[in-house]
Parts: sequence; C-alpha cells; structure tokens
Amino acid sequence: MGAPTAPLDRSVPPTLAAPMPYALPSFHRATLSNGMQMLVLPVARVPLLMLEVMSHAGADVDARAQAGRASLATALLDEGTESRSALEIAAVAERLGGFVGTGLDWDIALVRTVLLARHLDRGMDLLAEIVRTPTFPDDEIERQRQQRLGELLRRRDQPQLLARLALMQALYPSDHPYHGSVLGTPTTVETLDRAVLRSHYANHIASPANAVLLAVGDIAPEAAIAAAERGFGDWQPSADARPPQPPPPMPKASPRRVIVVDRPGAPQTQLFLGQIGVARSAATAADHPARVLMNGLLGGLFTSRINLNLREQRGYTYGASSAFAQRRGPGPFTVGAALTTENTGDAIEQVLHEITRMRETPVSADELEEARRYLVGSFPHTVQRLDGLRGRLAALVAYGLPDDYYDTYPACILDLDAETVRAATRTHVEPEALTIVAAGPAALLTPQLASFGDVEVWDAARAVDPLAAGDARA
Repeated sequence: MGAPTAPLDRSVPPTLAAPMPYALPSFHRATLSNGMQMLVLPVARVPLLMLEVMSHAGADVDARAQAGRASLATALLDEGTESRSALEIAAVAERLGGFVGTGLDWDIALVRTVLLARHLDRGMDLLAEIVRTPTFPDDEIERQRQQRLGELLRRRDQPQLLARLALMQALYPSDHPYHGSVLGTPTTVETLDRAVLRSHYANHIASPANAVLLAVGDIAPEAAIAAAERGFGDWQPSADARPPQPPPPMPKASPRRVIVVDRPGAPQTQLFLGQIGVARSAATAADHPARVLMNGLLGGLFTSRINLNLREQRGYTYGASSAFAQRRGPGPFTVGAALTTENTGDAIEQVLHEITRMRETPVSADELEEARRYLVGSFPHTVQRLDGLRGRLAALVAYGLPDDYYDTYPACILDLDAETVRAATRTHVEPEALTIVAAGPAALLTPQLASFGDVEVWDAARAVDPLAAGDARA
C-alpha cells in the first residue's frame, strides 16, 4: 500500500494552476481572381472539412417595414437552386458524408457545408451552386414563412423573449435595425414575397466583394484555394450589389424607461436591465479584453458578483448573468435573470448596488486573479472543434480584427489590473441609465418598480409586434 494521504479539506478551494500556453493554429489568406477573400485553416486531427461563405448581409441591413427579410432570404438559399431541389441538395451533402445549412445573426449571413475532407472539390462545387444560383421557390417561401409566423406567435408565451424584445424597443429608435428581432414581426413577415427576397439577395449576398470564404479542416491550403478558384473565381457581383454599411452610432446613455410586459398569473418574472453598449470592431479591439474581464467579474461568470448576490446569498434565482452583445454596431449591454416575482424590486436594487460597487471600489487581488485565470484557461476549450476554430476566423472577418488578435488576447487579459477593471465599468456601465424591463404579472410588479421611474405596462402582443399594436414610438 502507498503512503497515507492527507485528509481533503473541502473548505479550501483547489489552487489554481498557471494557464497553459495556447496559440491559434496558423491560417492562410488568399484572394481569388475576382477579388473574393478566402481564409484557410488546416487542421489534421480528423478527416473532416468545413466550408463556409460569409456575407456581410446580416439582419442589420433590414429596413423597418421589411424586418425579417434577411433571415428569410438566407434560410431559403439552400432550399433550391437552378440545378437542384432542396431534397436533392440535402441528398448530395449526405453522400459527401456531411450536411449543408444556413445561418444568420445581426452581422453576417452564411452558407456552410461540413463533409469528409476527401470530397473537397464536390463540396466546394455544391457550396458555390447554393450561393450563386438560389431560386427561392414559392412553396419553400410559404413553408418558411409559416414556420416564422408560428415561432413569433409562440414568443407571446416566452417571458425571456418578451422581455428582451421590449428592451430592444426601449433602447433603440424605430429606424435602428437593433430595435427589433432578426426574425421580424408578424406584420412584416406577411409582406415578404419572392420579389423582396430576390432583391435582398441581389443587393446584399450576390457579390464576391461582400463575402469571405472560410475553409477549416484536414486540407492543404493550395488544394482549398484551387477548388475555390474553380467554384467562385468567375463569380461577378450583381448590378444591384451594395457595399455593407455598419449600423448607425448610438449614445450610450439615454433616459431610463421602466416597462412591465404583463403576464397575468405568471409564476415568476423575467427581468432585464440594459443600456446601449459598444460596437465590436477594430477601433474598439484594444478595450475589448478589459470589457470581457469586467463583465466576467460583474455577471459573466458563475462566480460573478451579481450571480453570487442574487442566487447564492438571496435565493431569488437559479442564475443571473450579464453580457455585452458582440455586434458591428453598438449592441446592448444587458443583465438578466428569471426571478421570484415578489423579489423583483429588491433584485434590481442589488444589481444596481453591485454595479455601483464595482465602479467605486477596485476588485480584490484574489477575485481579479481567479477571473483572469478562468478566462485565459478556458479559452483553449472554445477552439477544440472545427466549429470553434471557424468561429474565431469568422470574428476576425466580421469585425475587422487583426490576424494576430487571438494570439495576443490571453496576455492582454492577464495584464489587466483592478484599476483598469474599475475604469472599464465606469466607461461602459451607467447604473442610472439602465432601462428596466420585467415580464410578469403587472399587478404585482408595478408597485415594486415604481421607485425606479414611471412604469409603462405593455401586453405581449405589443412586445412581439409593435407595428400591429400601433405604438408610435416603435
């Protein structure tokens, strides 16, 4: 038998090990003969390959009267081309050992295929066919439209979505793209016909100058670039193509609003506090690590101050968190939690208290070190899979970050001190400017929220579809 071990003292947390060094694998940039940009990141761990075309055609290009247009048009790209139906496209991808799919957020639209690496040429041809020759079949348009209308109707019973939608309407004016949802509203989705969707495609997607091709996986850069040249090299922009424009700037501080989205009889309340945040761009990249660390300490980690206060100390919620939305334009900073309704007012007081405390008093050395090491130590886990690596490349493209950004990111986090965290809190979070939205029973919430400002009571329909509700400010 070995020597006896000392008893484990469970009152003392384990000692944090030093973060392991990590560097993002090297990637290659190329420019195709038509000017289209390409990034290739070789990864030889498994014989898989991910190909993706990113276009600067996210939901931020939608006009108010056509909200949801970008989402619907993107979803239809792989639902039929000049050569194949949606089922035929899916069958080809399956024979290549993978799948195809589309996606969209506020910043980008994408078409992606994942397949066995040995099928590079056929996969690139399929991807080019989908991106270059979509047909937007009428039956697929109607099917997708009905799916969206069903989802928007379901949102009336989703307190988290109701509260978030109401917060975005309160923070952003009606002519700003972030005022709404990427899916649009029932009123706008009903108007999206084939002509509108084809126009969106021609204006925002059908242009190699507005797109970047990513290739991540078990592939030689030269082979990937040659396949891309065959599939995309002769692609020319449509006559209607428009260069991408970032969303307009917004003042960070605006008059506080207090909104209750009434859900009579609801057993709990979904709370959001929010304000205008900061754009994610090369211009703000130097300050990004400080925002990440500050948010981690405040509400971004399980051990954050807001979560420990509301969950561990008071038992008001299973979890509370905060986040800066990562967008090309000034996305929101939010604090959110699902709460016991009777404690909503005090929960707001506690959130404001924690923000004020971080603005006024530097965090302790132990608290700072724990957060720094967690953020740096967990970073390699986010790039263990092809999709994680692809996401890092996509962020470089979407936000115009330097190629070595993630090589220097861990050291930037470790170099931050307590005073930098306090300065970041003072710069980016204003307790008195935080708009408050609570989705729950108005009869119980209104008295609790009255001390924070004049309470507006909305119904669920207004939060989901402000145009139909006739809100002049929406």
